[in-house]
Amino acid sequence: MLGRLVADSTSRPAWHRYAVALALPVLAFAVTPLATQVARAPFFSVFTLAVVLSSIYGGRAAGWLAVAASFVLNTVLSAPLWTFRVASPDDIVRLIISSGIGLLIAAFVGATGELQRNLEIERRRLAITLESIGDAVIATDAHGRITFMNRVAEEATRWRAEESNGVALDAVFHIFNEETRTPVENPVKKVLEQGRIVGLANHTVLVRRDGTEIPIDDSAAPIRDPKGAIAGVVLVFRDVTEARLSQKALMHAEKLATVGKLASTIAHEINNPLEAVGNLLFLVGEDRSLSPVSKSHVEMAQTELARAADIAKQTLSFHRGESIASLVNVRELVDSILRLYAGRAAMRNVQMINEASPDVTMHAVSSQIRQLVSNFVTNALDAMHKGGTLTIIAESVSVDGKPRVRIRFIDTGHGIDPVNLHRIFEPFFTTKKDVGTGLGLWVAKRIVEDHQGELLVDSCSSGETGTTFTVVLPQEAEKSATNRG
Repeated sequence: MLGRLVADSTSRPAWHRYAVALALPVLAFAVTPLATQVARAPFFSVFTLAVVLSSIYGGRAAGWLAVAASFVLNTVLSAPLWTFRVASPDDIVRLIISSGIGLLIAAFVGATGELQRNLEIERRRLAITLESIGDAVIATDAHGRITFMNRVAEEATRWRAEESNGVALDAVFHIFNEETRTPVENPVKKVLEQGRIVGLANHTVLVRRDGTEIPIDDSAAPIRDPKGAIAGVVLVFRDVTEARLSQKALMHAEKLATVGKLASTIAHEINNPLEAVGNLLFLVGEDRSLSPVSKSHVEMAQTELARAADIAKQTLSFHRGESIASLVNVRELVDSILRLYAGRAAMRNVQMINEASPDVTMHAVSSQIRQLVSNFVTNALDAMHKGGTLTIIAESVSVDGKPRVRIRFIDTGHGIDPVNLHRIFEPFFTTKKDVGTGLGLWVAKRIVEDHQGELLVDSCSSGETGTTFTVVLPQEAEKSATNRG
């Protein structure tokens, strides 16, 4: 308590401190005659109290000033009164003793205050340092009770520092394994038991006060006293959500690059055999000795071969990032794609209806728009195992005064589970275990974004029917779409 009082003395104005150092001895001068006979005992403990209070309030210098003032006043009070002459040797001894004690008191209190000020400066410096750290920091005592928490830790745990002070760490820092959902042992407990630095295992999740969860990475280290005994533990952890997302995006990018290269290689390698088979089918079809049935089979084979060649061509152009925009008639493009998937739709008893307006056109990268429509068609066919209807509607609209083309893909297949709805555009996410790659909708979204368009989805919950994907694209090609490559 004494140290804290003196520690604040430097923040008080100098004239305040020295005025108090002079006023207190004067007050002692006024009180002393009421308590004792000054002629017999000019030194009184009231002057000592005045020195103590002056030192506490104003520090060492103020205490010494109070000693000097007390010395002068005691000299005045000594017989003969109101003079600076001391009548007896006893009075001299009293004055020397009182002044010496006062000087010691002032020096002691001043040193205590200076030490307290230095400790306070170091404490504040440490607090500022801990507050400035980008990681969350929690300190506990030897019993695992929280003694400090910086702002980052407050944000991470959703606990305020004053609320958590003295609370057991387990109540604030509740962690478990992200994959197994089993509780993870408190790292502070491990440090207290083992006396060494301890880190968390991978896939650790922190449950915050509001019930939300964040993945974290942390370490805990012991705090030792001068004798080497563990006096507490400091826990440092960080939210690794962004790092997880970046790592996941990098893995997806690497997978996509590999898939793209593989698809391009396959498409390039099968292109020559497809052309050779096409030439052979043409020669066979020219044989006049073929029966009508055989000719029909050859024509069907040529149609399917053309479809395969078209798919290979699309794969190559998409991987190479074709960047030349041209005028695209949406209805004609949809018709050509529906013809490619007519056989697959017939096998699934799916009726495909093209309700695109004949006059709807747009400037865009044709191969990308073809890929976009193809992905939505295949996605709809996969959703209608037991038959249904796919309706494609394309029309010209105005959005914020700008001409746009709106294409809707409406199917009567099973809906999308709300749990999966926010993930359907993630790469490699699929609920079609046998036939899905998880890339179709992701590619479609990328194409829409490249054309500065908008993609919306409206689906019934799983078990019901009906999903509608709506694509809104500008009629004029945007720079980001035409400059890809």
